[in-house]
Amino acid sequence: MSLKIKIAGIVVLLALACFAAYGTSLSNGFLIDDKFVVQQNPLIKDLFFAPQYFTQPFLKVYYRPLTHLSLALDYQVWKLDPFGYHLSAVLLHFFNAVLLFILLYILWGDVALATLTSLLFVIHPVCSIPVNYVADRGTLLSALFMLGALIAFGLAVKRSRPLFYLAGFVFFICSLLSHESSILFPLYLLCVLAIVDQMPDKK
Repeated sequence: MSLKIKIAGIVVLLALACFAAYGTSLSNGFLIDDKFVVQQNPLIKDLFFAPQYFTQPFLKVYYRPLTHLSLALDYQVWKLDPFGYHLSAVLLHFFNAVLLFILLYILWGDVALATLTSLLFVIHPVCSIPVNYVADRGTLLSALFMLGALIAFGLAVKRSRPLFYLAGFVFFICSLLSHESSILFPLYLLCVLAIVDQMPDKK
């Protein structure tokens, strides 16, 4: 069986596991702070306000302009139907699991290890808050961009492709604009670079 077919099967497996674990959230309504960031938030109801996402605080205290933009894009499609917002969260979690698989495969080249780890991640209950809680969209987005950045930097070092450094930096900035926890990214990057540095085929 070719590697492409294996990976396609793994992606399908991750999708099935993700929706099996979190598909019930699609019937949830808005919870707690969701009413402030969606139902009672006039800024997401017109993309004309998009520049204000970069000047107005999110939930009055946080700086998360890309999270604000993400919710605004959902509103353009779903209005105040919570189904769409929860669907976006489940899909973001699935994409994060796929990116985790890619990152682990790049680092160790072990399909089984990458599959089992990403499968554990996609079903783990620790992810239930960001997946079920619309107001915590920033956690999913920051993870998406940080994983993208780690993949880009890993490929830049492993395959000696300088352009990937730029992509990694852009993804890192996007993660910072999604959630403040992304400030920890340099620590994650050091771990990835340390692993790459130990690879025998490193140029």
